Amino acid sequence: MKQIIAALSLLLLVSCTTSKRLSYLTVPPETAVGEYPIDLNLYAEKYKEYDGVYLNVEEIIEHSGTKENMDMFSKWDYTQIRKKSYLILNPDNIKLGSYKTYYKAHAFYIKITNPDGSVKMYGNDDLKKEKDIIGDDIYTIIY
Repeated sequence: MKQIIAALSLLLLVSCTTSKRLSYLTVPPETAVGEYPIDLNLYAEKYKEYDGVYLNVEEIIEHSGTKENMDMFSKWDYTQIRKKSYLILNPDNIKLGSYKTYYKAHAFYIKITNPDGSVKMYGNDDLKKEKDIIGDDIYTIIY
């Protein structure tokens, strides 16, 4: 029985690999203006019956960690990066003009480019801590 437990433990230790974290979110400078390879006015006309249209969505999920002691006390990290780019056609739509989350991220930003070309940046410091209807903390920003 001891040999089986030892073999299973060794299999668990050997089957997991470790790596350093590779994915990071870099917050661009506020003066950086995004160039879109599409005609936004064309999209506004084509999708005018909708409140908004997504232009690009990217999601990166990464697990990384170390096996310093080769035991269950090793450090494992979970990283999730979401990037969304969308055109708001109805500025009265609260869902498209706001962001809510139940946790504060290590790096977070929202970059708004207005029709006149002006740019506004929001970050972690702009999130407002509130309570949801059942009393849990929620972080909100309305832009």
